[in-house]
Amino acid sequence: ALKHPPMWRQLAAARTLAALGDDAKTAIPELRRITTRSPKSLQIALLKSFAKMGTSGTKAFLDFLEDRNPNLRALAASQVKPLGDLAVVAAPVLQRMLRDAEKEVRWSAAEAIAQLPPVLPTLRALLSHKHTWLRRLTIRTLAQLGPQAVLILLEALSNSDAEVRAKAAKALGAL
Repeated sequence: ALKHPPMWRQLAAARTLAALGDDAKTAIPELRRITTRSPKSLQIALLKSFAKMGTSGTKAFLDFLEDRNPNLRALAASQVKPLGDLAVVAAPVLQRMLRDAEKEVRWSAAEAIAQLPPVLPTLRALLSHKHTWLRRLTIRTLAQLGPQAVLILLEALSNSDAEVRAKAAKALGAL
C-alpha cells in the first residue's frame, strides 16, 4: 500500500506500521527507500512511524538527520520529538546541523534541540538500555558533551558491556 497512491492509502499504511512498533522492523529498508522519494506529507508520516518502531526505527530515523537532501534533513529534525527520551542520542547530530549550509536545516535543528528532554539524566538512564548499539551511541554522545558528562562517564566504567567500559575510559582519557 505504501508503494502505490492514493496518498490516503499510503498514510494509512504508515500509521499501521507505526502501530506495529518493533514488529515492523523488517519493513524498515523498504520504508527508507520510500521515504526519500515521497511527498512531504508522506515523509512526515513515515518519519513518525520510524520513531514508533522501537530501536530499529530509531536508528533509521537518525540516518535521515544526515541525509544528502537538505529538505529531508530539516524535516527529520522537525520530527525528533516523537522519539521521546531516545531523542537525546540525536543531540550531537543536531548540534552539527546548526552549522549546516542550509538555513532551513539550521532552523529545524535549533527547534529540535529546544525540544530535547534533559540530556544528562536521560543519557545516564540509556546506559542501562537493553540494546547494545544504543548504550554505545550513548557513550559517544557523552564523550561529545565533554566535561559536563565526566560523572556519567565514570559510572559507565562499571557497565556490564565491555565495549561501553572501554569507550568510556577512552572518552575520559580524551577529556
